[in-house]
Amino acid sequence: MRDRPGRIAAEYRSGATIGVSNTGSYGSEAGTPLLNPGNAVTIAMGVIQPRAMVVDGDVVPRLACTLSMTFDHRVLDGAAAGRALTDLVALLQDGGRLRDLPA
Repeated sequence: MRDRPGRIAAEYRSGATIGVSNTGSYGSEAGTPLLNPGNAVTIAMGVIQPRAMVVDGDVVPRLACTLSMTFDHRVLDGAAAGRALTDLVALLQDGGRLRDLPA
């Protein structure tokens, strides 16, 4: 198995464009992800927990997490990276759009 005992072999960590780091699995609110060699972007996900969110003008509890992004400026400029992160957040907030993605 590739994911046991908590390490993934180097051949399975290379060749990707975007990596994901789950700093939240250790209870961390946020983290600063490092780029693996060859990756253009790494996204870090913080702990998912109930937070006060404003929905239609009301403050309601919702499960949420913090996303952080590190990117290679040689591949992507800041404006494009910011738009990509905004688009990712919008996608994750809309379960219907997630269900429509190809498997």
